[in-house]
Amino acid sequence: MARFFVYGDQNGLLTVWDVPAKRIRATLNTSLSSSIVALAIDASESRIAFGTLSGRIGILRILADRLSIEKVFSAHYRSVHALAFDPKDGRLASGGADRTVRLRTSGGEPLRILGKHDDYVVSAAFSPDGSTLATGGADGAIRVWNPSSFQQTDLLSGHLGMVSSLGFSSDGNLIVSGSEDKTVRIWDRVIGKEIVRLRSNQAITAVTFVGQTKKILAGDDAGVSQSWDLSTRQEGYTLYDNFPISSVAFHPDGNRIASAGLGQ
Repeated sequence: MARFFVYGDQNGLLTVWDVPAKRIRATLNTSLSSSIVALAIDASESRIAFGTLSGRIGILRILADRLSIEKVFSAHYRSVHALAFDPKDGRLASGGADRTVRLRTSGGEPLRILGKHDDYVVSAAFSPDGSTLATGGADGAIRVWNPSSFQQTDLLSGHLGMVSSLGFSSDGNLIVSGSEDKTVRIWDRVIGKEIVRLRSNQAITAVTFVGQTKKILAGDDAGVSQSWDLSTRQEGYTLYDNFPISSVAFHPDGNRIASAGLGQ
């Protein structure tokens, strides 16, 4: 069961919310004088990575009542916009405005520059078994990588705008992508093809699969979160926030949703 929800702000402040306890677990001012624009939490929910506009990445450990900084380092030549932990061995993938996709050890040591997009790298996600990494770019492309061989294995094309968010189904066979082109697309990872396209009225800024189901949740830049059932391709519930959404998460119990956005 997911226990923590993590968010950062433009002043470099990190906050960890304890979901079961319904309270703030810990906060930390990173003192880096740079906005936090990317976040990831590892599968054990014991470590957090954050990325900044200045191109640095920080790795933190969640302790009983505080956050402890393990390492802060220069990672990209320009801002860091995408972070993801490998759920199996804790390796860290990152992407940024320098267009590169980089892979590091769980401790932040460089392993390999996997390759480049034609524009900013703005999203990243690992499959649940860690065998596949997907990255999305401002170029509208989704690149699929084998993090063990360090090779690109596929290029998924079709979006007409920035791919702002990515996610995998629980079995790892489907990829969901959201884009500023106002579409949510489902891709069959095995055959490398788009199989479902859902349209929205606004630019999509966040997507996720809902637990073990074939349902998805998408948030947009107008503050609307919309669910879809892929088996019927029908819309489900709609939720409204008063801020542009930058991320959404669904609790494993299936009953709770967290959303975060600009200025919130």
